[in-house]
Amino acid sequence: MPTTNRARRWLAGLIPELPGPAWTLVSVHGLANLAGGILWAFLVVYLHFVRDISLGVSGVALATVPLAAMIVGPVAGTLADRISPRLVIAGGGALAASGAAALGGVTAAWQAIVVALVLGAGFTCMESPTYTLLAVAVPKERRSAIFALDYAMLAAGWGSGGFIGGLLVDIHHADTFQAAFLLAAALYLVFAAVVLRVAPRAAAASGAPPAGAPDPHAGFRGYRIVLADRSKIGVVADVVICGLDQVDVVMVDDGVDDGVREDMRRLGLRCIVV
Repeated sequence: MPTTNRARRWLAGLIPELPGPAWTLVSVHGLANLAGGILWAFLVVYLHFVRDISLGVSGVALATVPLAAMIVGPVAGTLADRISPRLVIAGGGALAASGAAALGGVTAAWQAIVVALVLGAGFTCMESPTYTLLAVAVPKERRSAIFALDYAMLAAGWGSGGFIGGLLVDIHHADTFQAAFLLAAALYLVFAAVVLRVAPRAAAASGAPPAGAPDPHAGFRGYRIVLADRSKIGVVADVVICGLDQVDVVMVDDGVDDGVREDMRRLGLRCIVV
């Protein structure tokens, strides 16, 4: 019995104490990752085996996604800072949903590349501002917990998406891929809709100002302040070398300004893409 109680306490310790709106944000972000698992696991399979597009061109289409992310990322980050992360996420969700839905109708190589550009742009507009919202959804001392939990949800979402997609699709029936892609599009729209509704309550629950609100005490923001600090560049280099998973957890130190942290994360992701 004591062993059972210790096991229960150990399992309970793995679940962080977060406010309800923060749990909602993490959960719906998991749905977006589920959609990503469905799409990315079967993009090349669909283009090559269903649409008879060569493996080389299918690979180019897949590589176009991070290329779009590299181009759109700085713009999306600037818009999130100056306008609203929620609105950028909503726009990104609409783009990603449109791309996922259009993927089912691709029949030519050029169409695949155009759709991949739309997907990459939408994915980037969703992801980067989401981390801004997560940062303000909890008090500073809980940020490590929410970022670690969100990364666990990312891994679970992508893995589950690939598994579910594998159950749905059949290379001999294009309509099975179309149904899977429509499911992914619906999940992206759900994510965007919930973020629009929940994000303000998440910020209020943590006592933080809404993400994107003007800070009268804020100084210069942007990549220049990151590049000027060698210690921050060292952190970025470490996370690029050690892997993407560390980007989400290491940027939560209380000594790092919120705006600088987000700029560091974007710079790190751009370096990983390159």
